[in-house]
Amino acid sequence: MMRFTWARTAWQRVVGNTVLVRLIPTWQAGRALAKPHDYALFADEAYRRNALVAACVWEIATSAAEPALKVQRRHVDGSLEDVGSDHPLARLLAKPNVFQSQYEFLEQFHTHQQVTGNAYIRKIRAAAGHAPAQLALLRPDRTSILPDANGFVKQYDYPLGG
Repeated sequence: MMRFTWARTAWQRVVGNTVLVRLIPTWQAGRALAKPHDYALFADEAYRRNALVAACVWEIATSAAEPALKVQRRHVDGSLEDVGSDHPLARLLAKPNVFQSQYEFLEQFHTHQQVTGNAYIRKIRAAAGHAPAQLALLRPDRTSILPDANGFVKQYDYPLGG
């Protein structure tokens, strides 16, 4: 019987009943691996240099941002009730921050997601313990995920400036 090995284990970690494994294709064994998420490279090669990709991203982002968001409350029996435009969440979604409308915010969110594969939203609170007062999109190329000892998200790092 012939065995074909298509991948090698780069690292393995056991967390409870789960085994986390990163595999490397055999043709890349012994080679340096690129940074997992080089957002500048994604944006440059796919989005800025390719008019077809840019048009597709634009079409998806603008179309996804068109429908108005609706805030509803789910009752115990499973029925849904519109909460109205005076609800704090409805007001927040209608005007996420002082710079963007709901449409502009969602268009930028979907553009980040399509170009880089990730979109990050920061909740800005008026005071500790209060509901979010604004939502701000963070640039995916500046946002880093810092894992804990088990490989799960510990925190996000977003350097200012630069």
